[in-house]
Amino acid sequence: MSSPAGTSQSHWIAQGVRHELLLRLLPSIRHDMLGPVSVARMGVAVLIKRLGNDPPNLAGALERAQELNQHMAQVTQQLREFRHWDPSQAGRIGLPAALSQCAGWLQPVLTLQGFELDLAPASQEDAGAPSGEPADEWQRDELMFLIAGLICHVLDCWAPCQLQIEAGPASLQLRAGASRPAPAAEHRHPLPTSRQILLPALAALADASQAVLTSGPGRLELQLARPDPA
Repeated sequence: MSSPAGTSQSHWIAQGVRHELLLRLLPSIRHDMLGPVSVARMGVAVLIKRLGNDPPNLAGALERAQELNQHMAQVTQQLREFRHWDPSQAGRIGLPAALSQCAGWLQPVLTLQGFELDLAPASQEDAGAPSGEPADEWQRDELMFLIAGLICHVLDCWAPCQLQIEAGPASLQLRAGASRPAPAAEHRHPLPTSRQILLPALAALADASQAVLTSGPGRLELQLARPDPA
């Protein structure tokens, strides 16, 4: 599923769409990283206070130091995960895990724009390979961009609704369910950029990853190419 290296027009269109999607995802990624950092900063203040007591509260300080170590381990792991956006170091991921992570990043903005996210749990039959065989995995960065592209297209082009997303072994289906009231203009959350992910941009992104995109009123379906050997 890796993109062909080249300088064709379609290649650069896909690269531009990926850049736009990364701008959309960065606020949530940054928020996830800053959470443990903020907690760690408060922990440092408590640690300094406990050590500054006369006599110092060594038991309490040790407890706080252990908590700080856990928070810093979370930050370190999240920093390491930045490499997944580099195609040369992206690694591989299964469709259910990629959908869960990407939907988690975009769910807050979906909610603020009036959408209700409904992730249909994959049945055991749809979850992947037959019993005893490993489930399919795709190049992580390309799969994440495809999922983000689908959801961001919905954000840009669909009216607020119950957004139903269902994952098959190698496909994603997005459907518009019941309509929902649009939030008042003063309560709408501004998107990070003003550029919309329209169907031609989404199709270029799918083509670059050798995926097949089909669409209709209130419906999107993405059929993934067979994953390259690991």
